[in-house]
Amino acid sequence: MIKHNKKDKTWIADIRIKEKRIRKKGFLSKEIAESWVLQKRLKSQKKDAGLEVKDDIEIQEVFRKYLENSKRYKKPKTAKREDSSLGIWKRYFSENGIIYAYELSESSTGNFIAWRKFFLSSRGSEVSNRTINIDLEVLYRCINWAMDEKILSINTLRTPKKLKQARPGLPRYFSLEEIAKISEEAKKDTKKTFLWEAFQILIRTGIRAGELCSLIIADVDFFRKALIVRPEISKAGMLRIVPIDDNTKEIFEKMIQLARGNNRNYLFCTHSGERQTVDNLTRRFSGLLKNLRIDANLHVCRKTFISWRIMAGCDPVKVMAWVGHSEWATMKRYMALSPKYLESSETMPY
Repeated sequence: MIKHNKKDKTWIADIRIKEKRIRKKGFLSKEIAESWVLQKRLKSQKKDAGLEVKDDIEIQEVFRKYLENSKRYKKPKTAKREDSSLGIWKRYFSENGIIYAYELSESSTGNFIAWRKFFLSSRGSEVSNRTINIDLEVLYRCINWAMDEKILSINTLRTPKKLKQARPGLPRYFSLEEIAKISEEAKKDTKKTFLWEAFQILIRTGIRAGELCSLIIADVDFFRKALIVRPEISKAGMLRIVPIDDNTKEIFEKMIQLARGNNRNYLFCTHSGERQTVDNLTRRFSGLLKNLRIDANLHVCRKTFISWRIMAGCDPVKVMAWVGHSEWATMKRYMALSPKYLESSETMPY
């Protein structure tokens, strides 16, 4: 029997097979519920006939177990991204009547690409090939994990063929003129979000926005004139020690004084006293750049630090250690050099 749940506008399947009651709710349409009932009855008939019955674990259950493992052992940002991707897959499978893991095939992923293109991103633009590639990789990773954990016995998916992605343009960094404009505009911020202080620290230390939001009083070592990036807040999970100049030191002294005065440990908080979030900081900074008609984002602050440090003559190996890059290939993607710097020549020592 198929029933309609008017409360949440879903469908419920309630059947009996060999005097055993089987009930499942949450189907998005009557057709999907009927398909589920049909497959249950077919499985019972195959067992009676002595035929092989395929693994019929539901794909939703595979996702649930994978995400539990992801949240337990992976970094929060990675787990959140995988949860988002698998949420998209859940919606796609529900709309197309795919219930069991063994129903996945190459056509499933091929049709998914066309289906995904119809949706707009959070920015209101068409979903990029890079985003779709990430969704494909997450599904493939999930199924492979389920195979390794013996949750699935059959893998009907092939390695996803990635879509072509646009080649990244030249690295972007803020010029001295842009830094001056942004600083001046940030000082006008009246919402007590400390946008100017955040901008100054980001371009003077090269830390990530997430690391900035997680800074506490003990992370600033005035005796060593250094910022301590703890492993638990670092993306790579490694301790980093970043030297700070006198200007940055003054900013930290102000932020620590305010934090202690408000009886809190985090240096950057919202006007309500809660810890600042990357989303909130990004949104406010994007609005500031939009007003100035500067085409960039918050992460360009990190690229600005790297680029100007290299052009100031700093040892690239030191800069890599400060920002937490373990490979030079990653460093190259962040480093941009001005034409004036490239045109200058050094005197050969021979």
